[in-house]
Amino acid sequence: MITSLVDENFPSTAGFSFGNTVKNRLERQKPAINEFQQTVCQDYDEVIRKFIHELKLFSALNLGLYLIMLIAIRLTGDRAYCIVVPVCLLMLATLIATGIYILDQDWFNTMIYDRYWGWTYLIWVGVIFVYLIDIVFWEATLTEFTIELFLTVVKTTGEILGAIASAFSA
Repeated sequence: MITSLVDENFPSTAGFSFGNTVKNRLERQKPAINEFQQTVCQDYDEVIRKFIHELKLFSALNLGLYLIMLIAIRLTGDRAYCIVVPVCLLMLATLIATGIYILDQDWFNTMIYDRYWGWTYLIWVGVIFVYLIDIVFWEATLTEFTIELFLTVVKTTGEILGAIASAFSA
C-alpha cells in the first residue's frame, strides 16, 4: 500500500524514480518492521496474561474470604448469632478493600509498569479487618494508638523541618 502511494505521488523524472528508492528502503526495512511487530505483539500478550492472572487472583481471594465467612457461620450452628458481627466485619473489610482496589487504582499505569496488587490485596483486607475488630471489640485501642503514633511522627517531622529551616535562615 505504501509503495503504491509512493508511485502515484512521486512519478519517475529524468531516469530517477523516487518511488523505487523508497520501495527499496522499505524492502530492506521489512525484517526490522516484522521483528518490531512481533515484539509488540509479545509484549501485549504478556500484559494481557498478567492482567488476567491479577483478575483471577483477586476473584479467588474474594471467593476464599466469602467461603471463610460461610464456613464460620455453618460451624457455629445454633450459635450463628455469635459470629454475625465478626463475619459482617470481614465482609465490610472485603468490600472496603475491593473498593480501594478497583476505584483507587490507575489501571493504565498498572498495566504499563506491571504494578499489580496481587497478594497485597489480601494484606489490605487483613489490616482493615484488624482495625474493624479493634473498633468493635477492643474499644479502638489499636486505632487510637495508630492515630497518636501518626500525629507524633507528623509533629516531630514538623519540628525537625522547622529547626532545619531556622538554621538555614540564620
